[in-house]
Amino acid sequence: MASTHPQAAPYHRPIVISGPSGVGKGTLIQKLIDSHPGKFSLGFSHTTRKPRLGEVEGMAYNFVPRSAFLNLLENDSFIEHTYFSGNYCGTSKENIASQQKQGSIVLLDIDIEGIKTITKSQSLHARYVFIKPTNFRTLESRLRARGTEVSRSKALSLA
Repeated sequence: MASTHPQAAPYHRPIVISGPSGVGKGTLIQKLIDSHPGKFSLGFSHTTRKPRLGEVEGMAYNFVPRSAFLNLLENDSFIEHTYFSGNYCGTSKENIASQQKQGSIVLLDIDIEGIKTITKSQSLHARYVFIKPTNFRTLESRLRARGTEVSRSKALSLA
């Protein structure tokens, strides 16, 4: 099957940042974007979950109804997708291509299962960075502070 994702120039290849929840992926991504204006952009996901406090539509996520997500999935609109804790989440091919056309290096926060999907399809031509926790106590305290037990148990199992 031919790739439907255009191969980016080497210097515009997306960067996939992965690691357990609470390890600091979002912080790293934001620092890169803030310290290099116009060079990096955040590739965001479509999700069927409800927005968390402070999350804005179209910033880190496109919050969509389940039926819309399933329609996008049926039309092969994602480079990867997952179903976790009753919700779907997926990274849009169109979003990545649009940002690359603007000259950005797209930064993606994708879990291990998503990375497996991407590397099998070989459609993204990305660079990969895995961030591991310095220690489990710090990771656990960050997750407790978030108050998301599901994220905590998932992250600790991945770490």
